[in-house]
Amino acid sequence: MPLFRNAYIWFIGLLIILVLGFWKSYFSQLGQGTVHWTHHFHGIAMLAWLFLLITQSWLIRNRKNAGHRALGKTSIIVAPAVVISAVMVNHFFISHVKDPLNREVLSVFWIGYFSAAIFAFLYIQAIRHRKNMQLHARYMVLTALVFLNPGLVRAYDAFLGPLGVWVPSFYQFFFLPALIALWLMFLDIRKKRPYQPFLIFSLLWLGSQVIWKLAPGWEWFRQLAQTVAGA
Repeated sequence: MPLFRNAYIWFIGLLIILVLGFWKSYFSQLGQGTVHWTHHFHGIAMLAWLFLLITQSWLIRNRKNAGHRALGKTSIIVAPAVVISAVMVNHFFISHVKDPLNREVLSVFWIGYFSAAIFAFLYIQAIRHRKNMQLHARYMVLTALVFLNPGLVRAYDAFLGPLGVWVPSFYQFFFLPALIALWLMFLDIRKKRPYQPFLIFSLLWLGSQVIWKLAPGWEWFRQLAQTVAGA
């Protein structure tokens, strides 16, 4: 299945994973008044971005370029909303845990910032290369990979964990987007297509795994977490 021609199918699959993963903690709670407004904001922003990816890739597949360009302008609103809401949810997380200076908590706190930052970077690159279809499409596909882990980890825990099936740790799961990007890079190299977006993403993503281990020991980062937690 050609990746970019049928990208909307992969994006729909990602949407299903997110719904399954967040069903217990979010979607099943709608209307009960138990979900904080920051999570609503983030949920709406993420869903809006996914629906935008699905629709945009479908428009390109069907050669509706004018509609693609017109709808693409809405990303100027949706993308910042994704970034801002992600930071807000990260702050909500650290301010509602018992021990904000716990190493695992600090690692997740770092990943929250990193996810928002790399999404912003990928979006900026996609817009910067909007006149280069090959690069633009690749950076947009990579924004979807940022969303993969939060839903997949929760879906595995919810549906396979109770069955006694081995489930990778949160840290182990976090290598998956980089592995996917490296595979896509390999395909591009083999077909002599622009592979640089996948290489950049993989390096940044793997670098974040190193910082995952280091950040909890950085005093300035611990102070940041403590400040945000006390805000």
